[in-house]
Amino acid sequence: PGSLGTVFQTIDNNYYCPNWSITGYCARTNLPSNTSMRGPGWINAVYFMEYVMEHVAKTLNADVTSIKQLNFYKENQVTPYGQKLVYYNIPTMWETVKLSSDYDNRVKDVNAYNSSNKWTKRGISLVNVKFGIGWQGAQYGVLLNVYEDGTVNVTHSGTEIGQGIDTKVAQVVAYELGIGLDQIVVFQTSTVAQPNTNATGGSITSGLNSLAAINACQILQEKLKPVRAQLPPNSSWVQVVSTAIAQNIDLQSKGWVNPPASPYGPWLYNSYVVACSEVLLDVLTGEIQNLRTDILFDCGKSLNPAIDIGQVEGAFMQGVGLHTIEEVKVDMSDGHLISNGTWEYKPPSSQDIPIDFRVTLLKNAPNPVGVLSSKASGEPPLAAGCSVSLAARHAIDAAREDIGTTTFFTMGSPATAEAIQSNCLVSCS
Repeated sequence: PGSLGTVFQTIDNNYYCPNWSITGYCARTNLPSNTSMRGPGWINAVYFMEYVMEHVAKTLNADVTSIKQLNFYKENQVTPYGQKLVYYNIPTMWETVKLSSDYDNRVKDVNAYNSSNKWTKRGISLVNVKFGIGWQGAQYGVLLNVYEDGTVNVTHSGTEIGQGIDTKVAQVVAYELGIGLDQIVVFQTSTVAQPNTNATGGSITSGLNSLAAINACQILQEKLKPVRAQLPPNSSWVQVVSTAIAQNIDLQSKGWVNPPASPYGPWLYNSYVVACSEVLLDVLTGEIQNLRTDILFDCGKSLNPAIDIGQVEGAFMQGVGLHTIEEVKVDMSDGHLISNGTWEYKPPSSQDIPIDFRVTLLKNAPNPVGVLSSKASGEPPLAAGCSVSLAARHAIDAAREDIGTTTFFTMGSPATAEAIQSNCLVSCS
């Protein structure tokens, strides 16, 4: 039910339609239950809508990028679920990626290649993603302890799982207190220091723990104000701390955040992604190679560009796995899972990474409602992985056209080598 509810608030992606009518149903099946690894409901909804746009373009015999662009939202329009789209960057980002990726010229090159090659084909696809970030109901805390040597011990309520939360929180504390990053020590998350907080997830934990850290720093700075007033203006952090301790001032503070409802709708803001991928297809085997991917990600004013670019790259590759190779196989006779190991279930490896991988963060786009003008970077790029499977679809179209077949064909996700080869309609005779 949770995933289905998310579908209702994401299925529009970036396309305006004045007469949406959506009905969702939960079904009981005889298969084992599954759980979402990331982006529940939303990643499926984005792929569904991009697939619809492909179908519309094929039916109209029109360029799919033009069809998408004609249907983009405009700034301040309202979605079917009541979200007002303020600070809407997709139209600008779309044009930027078309230019930076040399999309129009590469389409010509792809068409020329396909007309000259029968057993290998190329395809190129441009996709866009809107990912809503909601803070309502979340609660996180940060505990600061300051020691006589000036060291600041930080205990936040998130779990470091590779998303860089420790680094971001430490940077925020250093920034707020005006001290060096080498004076910050992040301790392991503990319910002793931070009880009753939310789980790490939803791409909000780094941002909201950073906000809690700001609150904790502000409380600490208020305690230190009388001390600073007694000291020369250029006094060091260690001098301020030592004086405060000598005056029996408690140098512990706790920040806590529990954000209110968004004034714009179910989401406080959206993170936006535009991605362009080009693939090479072996018609006989159905195998594809990702030649190049260009991604432009709206991260607001990034708290740490190196971390956020890494988050974009990782999430994108997870999406590539979902949409191309990670097939869940079930024995239909008794419902047991067949793909229960890497012999049958293939996550992405080094060979699945684009040969030419270009990731850029949108410049001069601060987020007015974000933490220090930033935006979340964890999950939003995940859905852009469908650009690879849709590029493969375009390559399949080229193979089918060689034998006179131009009708739209159905191919779900993941677009495995078997599915691709089958849809190329290669005859053994």
